[in-house]
Amino acid sequence: MSGFTWEAPSGVEIALPSIQSLTAGMIRKHRNEAPLDFMFSILEALLDEDELAKVDDLTLPDTEALFTAWQASEGVSVPQS
Repeated sequence: MSGFTWEAPSGVEIALPSIQSLTAGMIRKHRNEAPLDFMFSILEALLDEDELAKVDDLTLPDTEALFTAWQASEGVSVPQS
């Protein structure tokens, strides 16, 4: 998978696709969700079960760090309501 790879403090690597791979339909479908719900909905649409399991094992601070780093890697942010 090309895109973004992040290493958790525990050493686990999580591979995410490029944010540029998001389609307008994905964004439209989840546009009214709270930012955290939006991010998890997008991950569930893009990742396979193995990558989702790695995300599920992250602590809350590590999850926030993952989301922040993924967005920063491409200079974008979660849409604000």
